[in-house]
Amino acid sequence: METKSKLQNLFRNVASDAGETHNVIKKISEIARKHFPTEFSSVTTNNSLADELETPLNILIPAYETMWRVVLYAILEIKVRPLLNKDYGITELDLKEIDNAVKTFLKKPNHSTLKKDSFILWCIIQETLRLYPPTRNIHRVDDKNNTVTIEVEKIHRDPENWGEDATFFKPKRFLSNKMNKAHIPFSHGKLKCVAADKFAPTFSAILISAILDRVDDVILGQKTKESLSLKANLPFENNRYAFDNIEVTLIKKSRKKENLL
Repeated sequence: METKSKLQNLFRNVASDAGETHNVIKKISEIARKHFPTEFSSVTTNNSLADELETPLNILIPAYETMWRVVLYAILEIKVRPLLNKDYGITELDLKEIDNAVKTFLKKPNHSTLKKDSFILWCIIQETLRLYPPTRNIHRVDDKNNTVTIEVEKIHRDPENWGEDATFFKPKRFLSNKMNKAHIPFSHGKLKCVAADKFAPTFSAILISAILDRVDDVILGQKTKESLSLKANLPFENNRYAFDNIEVTLIKKSRKKENLL
């Protein structure tokens, strides 16, 4: 599809090293108005196509929830998990490596830095997407009008695909830079998310790094600690309501308390 190709090029440019200013909303609107009417006979909402094109944020907002959940789970695994179980996941040595990677990445926050000089951050994002895929199930309709469900989360946590530590948060499983074919957080094939390769990982890294760079310590509310401690060696719940009542206080490096989650 021409639309997908255009959007992919846009996201690649935004995440590139060019350092140019991109009016993303304007460009998405231009692409949508030019290609959507001919490539999409209908939309998946009750609004008309004209209404959808009038507000290009309709294309962006669905990605907002997936982005913040990736950032949230990464921070929880890096900063909160060690408080629950020191033998699980991130170690003190890992934290030092992550801290160095964050400092390096924030000096030049782009995809090139992420993949070359701050690769552990890329691994963290991939592992977060593996353990906590934003889309837990993908539904497709085949040629015979049968609905097929792909259980992404189940595939991502299957020991046959990832080993006996499949439910553990271990970013370094991605150090080989050889992607497991069972890793499908952005779907696969023609319907793969257009932002999967550069835009999503790069901007996730920017948000995660910005938070980690400011946080010195973490304090859990008592009820939150008791609740999470019951499953200290298991993945956190992965749904949009899982952390409605969570109480996590992040201590800024200036030693001033600020509730960021």
